[in-house]
Amino acid sequence: MSLKTWVASLLLAVSMFVGVAGVTGTTAAANTKYNPKADAIMSVSAFKRMGRVHYHSRVFTYYSPNGSHIFGLGAYTSDGTYTLNGHDKNGYLILANNKKFGTKIKTPLGMGVVHDRGTYGGHYDIVVK
Repeated sequence: MSLKTWVASLLLAVSMFVGVAGVTGTTAAANTKYNPKADAIMSVSAFKRMGRVHYHSRVFTYYSPNGSHIFGLGAYTSDGTYTLNGHDKNGYLILANNKKFGTKIKTPLGMGVVHDRGTYGGHYDIVVK
């Protein structure tokens, strides 16, 4: 076996190993929680100051999760999701709209999922702490 053939075989083996490790790394990354701040175009404080934000031909407002649980801690949504901070168990923002529960919508604060009712059409309420 020549040196050139041996080096080519070694490179092939290394690239195959890296490819397998890359798939494993991708799978591990898919199991992590979503961080909506990574996709946000504005901060929560700026959003609250504006009160009503027009974004992607939609209107976004906000409401607080406090008040429906004992001592005013957290809230249950229409589909039974419990929240203390406005995020579901997967890390997505909680939205109120008449769309099907589980529908993902891009918001100015990152990706959100419809878990509650209260608005309809192109108007979405975001649960903000």
